[in-house]
Amino acid sequence: MSEALVVARAISDEKSRARVLRELAPRLPESLLGEALSVSGAISDEKSRVRVLRELAPRLPESLLGEALSAARAISAPRSRANVLGKLALRLSDREQARVLGEALLVARAIVDNRSRAEVLGELAPWLSECEQVEVLGEALSVARAIVDKRSRAIVLGKLAPRLSEHEHADVLKEALSATLAISDENSRANILEKLAPQLPEHLIEDALLAARAISDEVSRANALEALAPWLPESLLKEALSASHTFFFEDARTKVLVALASRLPESLFGEALSAARAISDEGYRAEVLGKLAPRLPEREQAEVLQEALSAARAIFNKRFRAEALRELAPQLSEHEQVKVLVEALSAARAISDEGDRAKVLGELAPRLEEHEQTDVLVEALSAVRAISYEEDGTDVLGELAPRLPESLLGEALALARTISTEGYRAEVLGKLAPRLPEREQAEVLQEALSAARAMDSYYVGDRERILMEIAPQLPEREQEEVLWEVLSEVRAISDEGHRAVVLDELATLLPESLLGEALSTARAISDEGYRAQVLSELAARFPERVQVEILREALLAARTISDNTISDKCFRAVVLMKIAPRLSERERVEVFGEVLSAVREIPDEKYRTEALTALVPHLPKREQAEVLEETLSVARAISDKKSRVNALGELAPLLPEREQAEVLEEALSAARAISDEGSRVEVLVEIAPRLPENLLGEVLQMARTLCHRDKSIAALSNLAARWSAVCRSTQRSEFEELSATLRAFARTKRPQLLHAIQALLPVIAEQDPHGRVLRETARAIVDTAKWWP
Repeated sequence: MSEALVVARAISDEKSRARVLRELAPRLPESLLGEALSVSGAISDEKSRVRVLRELAPRLPESLLGEALSAARAISAPRSRANVLGKLALRLSDREQARVLGEALLVARAIVDNRSRAEVLGELAPWLSECEQVEVLGEALSVARAIVDKRSRAIVLGKLAPRLSEHEHADVLKEALSATLAISDENSRANILEKLAPQLPEHLIEDALLAARAISDEVSRANALEALAPWLPESLLKEALSASHTFFFEDARTKVLVALASRLPESLFGEALSAARAISDEGYRAEVLGKLAPRLPEREQAEVLQEALSAARAIFNKRFRAEALRELAPQLSEHEQVKVLVEALSAARAISDEGDRAKVLGELAPRLEEHEQTDVLVEALSAVRAISYEEDGTDVLGELAPRLPESLLGEALALARTISTEGYRAEVLGKLAPRLPEREQAEVLQEALSAARAMDSYYVGDRERILMEIAPQLPEREQEEVLWEVLSEVRAISDEGHRAVVLDELATLLPESLLGEALSTARAISDEGYRAQVLSELAARFPERVQVEILREALLAARTISDNTISDKCFRAVVLMKIAPRLSERERVEVFGEVLSAVREIPDEKYRTEALTALVPHLPKREQAEVLEETLSVARAISDKKSRVNALGELAPLLPEREQAEVLEEALSAARAISDEGSRVEVLVEIAPRLPENLLGEVLQMARTLCHRDKSIAALSNLAARWSAVCRSTQRSEFEELSATLRAFARTKRPQLLHAIQALLPVIAEQDPHGRVLRETARAIVDTAKWWP
């Protein structure tokens, strides 16, 4: 183990060194943990250093905990600092543990961003006493509920739910699902459903499935159904399989059928096979049949695999044919497998596009006999050499690099050296360097460095960023030289905004010896806002005494930001909010009070509402209710109706439950008064998911009235997810409302009607469990397109 640690210390690439140290950490004897801690402390990349410290923390003896705590306190990222302090606290005596956990909590509570603060509080909670745990989880939950962005709110609530009591767990998941259903972007909605699916109880899984089926965009709907498939109870699998029949496009249908294939009970095999055989595209048909085959009784498996193989062989596109044959091969007998892989190789070699040919050959190589692999990879490299567009060649060569045997690294290196564009050449050389023998690594890194230095940087900061990527792989002395070079170039950037951004990125990489120079560079920025931002980032890299001084400098700069325009006032408030969490508690309260005063001076009600809404969660609890009331008053005074609707809609979730319905009714009332139809539809799309049931019927009527507008489809899609509630609101049957809605959209142009049908497909499917109406509708659409293209 001692030798392994010596080897790890000698690894020049910091990320590789950190990875090796993380793997060694659980196996090192206690006598070597001090040395491992020392090696990790020399890693300049903070993320890599933090990861190693996390692995070492549970194993460190008492004698090393002081050193580890100092390392943890030097971490600039508040989230990582709080997390590592929490892990180390568990190793300390009870009295010390309480003190360090308190310190971690202070760091967590000072995080400005609501999402990060809620997540970190949730991570710390399990390490606290039972009483404190309840308090901190309540605090995290309160912060999470105040997150304005629905996507982030749903994600954080989903993360907090498993840590709560059984009763709260279900309620919070319901809130998370509710926030998800209110997300207007269908792709985001599908992504969050995927994250929530593993922990949803059965009664909510059913709601999630309904929400997934209500997504009008076929790609997003397929993604959501695919994500839910592994977690559906058997009672819902038939419904999910039926949902796969509603897709017009075969790629979306295939995705859902593949996701369901491994879950289906025997009673649904027949229906799934019929659905697979009905797919006209040979590639998709081969994929679904190949996934279903292992689930079938033995006597049927061979028959279905032959069907899949026939479909794969019939694929016209050589790339897709090669990939389909490669995927089917492992399910076949040894004799057939060899034959099919030969067919796949033949198809791959016939691909005309060099980039595609190189990729497919590279993916196929590991499936072949060992003696064939090298030959095929040689062919792949030859194909790369023939790619005319350097950016494409760079990407493919980068993908091949990890698969190449030692015997081909020289050829790959020679190929990388022929790349004429310096940036691309530096990128590929950097990817190949870790694969090379140690004696060559240094030489290749020097080449990458020379290429990066020779770059004709089109965008400000490009060369500096590439040098920053290469620097951590270099020996310590050279690393410092390169970072000094980057710092010199940063100083020469004329645009202060760009200079501040690149200096921010550089701050975490700089060794101690260059921090003074970076501080001088930051102090030379004349724009107070940019100067304040960079100083607050740099402060964390300095000892505590100096840190206090730099933060006061940043605060002074922030306070002198011009306030001539609304934009200036908002910018000053944002910068002050960024600095505040790093100050002492007394100063923090003072600065947030200052931000509140600055925000109150913003004359435009719209911007003032936005700023107050963002600020509320950071204020002491005793002030929050008062400021929320003030924010609501300002929102009500916004003269532009569209902005007022949006502001009230964003504010509603922060209010006590009894006020929410009243404020949403106000928002709908403002929406009714918008004369411009396009704007009216836009706000309807935004607020529909939040509205109480009794208002949904009115929104449906408004969507019908504005059916000729494109955005009405998005509103219809949101309403489709709550169709039963809509019909309870109107006191009409689901079929009656569906018929009335389709009649309204039938008066519009054909594309608009087709989009409306697509948005309402889940509702139609509910009314038509056997799919006859859907099939007839699809046939009518196709026939109409033939008659009147």
